[in-house]
Amino acid sequence: MGAEYNNCFGCDVCDKTIQTNRIGQTEIINLIKKYNRKLTIRETALTLTGSRYSDVFEKKLFSLKGFGSLNNWTIDDIKAAVNQLEKEKIIKIPTRGLYKNRLQLFFFHSLKAFLSCSSHNPKSPSTIPSKVSQGLSFFNR
Repeated sequence: MGAEYNNCFGCDVCDKTIQTNRIGQTEIINLIKKYNRKLTIRETALTLTGSRYSDVFEKKLFSLKGFGSLNNWTIDDIKAAVNQLEKEKIIKIPTRGLYKNRLQLFFFHSLKAFLSCSSHNPKSPSTIPSKVSQGLSFFNR
């Protein structure tokens, strides 16, 4: 109890540098956030890998921000990562409607990212619930 552990080799837990995002997750989410409801899984994979297929030049995917940011990944790796993000309900791929097969972020994930980002939210996150509860108290009268 309270004794110091002497055999620690400086792991990520002790250094407080634990990775919360997986490798490549931020690149995929940033691309989907920037081009919400515009890209399919294949177009996303081609863009992130920086591929030089004819689809890339026909659709001008080479001009998108983030082109080639995961150039050491394969197209199948990115497709698998996108499908995993869909299973975790971080992104959504509609199967019908106007945006069929176009990647989009789930609303609550994008709202959570918006509220947790300090550049978008100049107020501290601790003041948000109090303002929400004040607004709800108006309806409870």
